[in-house]
Amino acid sequence: MFDFSHDRTRIAVILLDGFSMLSFGSIAEPIQFLAQACPDTAPQMQLIALSGSRAVSRGGIVVECDFEAESFLGELDVAKNPKSIVFCGGNEIPAHNRDQVIRLIRAASRLGITIYSIGEATLLLAETGLLKDGIATIHWGSLAAFSERHLDIDTRNALFVKSRTITTCAGEMATLDMILDMVADLAPDAAEAAANQLLIHAPRCAETQQPGSQLQRLRNVPKVLLAAVNIMVENIEDSLRVKDIARDCRASPRKLERLFRQHLGLSPLQYYRELKLERAFELVCQTNLSIQEVAIASGYSSAGTLSKQFKSRFGDTPTTKRMSLK
Repeated sequence: MFDFSHDRTRIAVILLDGFSMLSFGSIAEPIQFLAQACPDTAPQMQLIALSGSRAVSRGGIVVECDFEAESFLGELDVAKNPKSIVFCGGNEIPAHNRDQVIRLIRAASRLGITIYSIGEATLLLAETGLLKDGIATIHWGSLAAFSERHLDIDTRNALFVKSRTITTCAGEMATLDMILDMVADLAPDAAEAAANQLLIHAPRCAETQQPGSQLQRLRNVPKVLLAAVNIMVENIEDSLRVKDIARDCRASPRKLERLFRQHLGLSPLQYYRELKLERAFELVCQTNLSIQEVAIASGYSSAGTLSKQFKSRFGDTPTTKRMSLK
């Protein structure tokens, strides 16, 4: 029915404990549909658990797997390798998974297997150095922290990003767009048929900004206001003046002030401060940067100024907030 290669393509999906069921379903459903539509040639999915024969999702749902990671790892040099390995994670990576996942990543890279990373699994991919001088994405809630932590990676706000033999994905529903793109590389007609079966008009392109990100939340506001917010987001570390932002948007400071208050309920300077505090909160909670480094990365002249505004906004100082997370 579809023009796949003569040999069945094997795709190994490694389920990290705490994986997103939404991401997993976005992998499994298109492949399962193709298995029914063209059983002799459709991609074959193999599920890998890191420990034992089961993997447990973030919500506690147990998925039976085909292989245990150690046996799968031991056969990589002997058996016919899968075309791709998908590392399916969630919002956090359990500490007991880290070393094993890094070993699997390095083995896949050494053997030239295409790697797909979903969610926070990308953090471990970055730690191996395989993304150095490349591009990557991660869920919007971790984008700022990931970018600060890995200055040698071009971090993009996108659904998924291809960099050499590695594709990183924000996770959740963006996984479906990535998997349909993977299937399209094997057989374009198959990807279209799978999208139709899943009632999708068309998969979103990789470069689409993540819906939860700041700019996407404001996509229906006037273009001048969106341009101003974009300038603020791109210049968190700086403290631009409202008149300079207005000039770059080709608007008057008075018009900008009116638009911010009308659509966002804040003055431009208040909104700019909120953006800086959100960035500081992410960096405090998700990185080991010193509070002074967090202050600089968030556009504050000193740790003291940041601490005062941080406590007013979140109820704790940055230091107290970080200690509460340990």
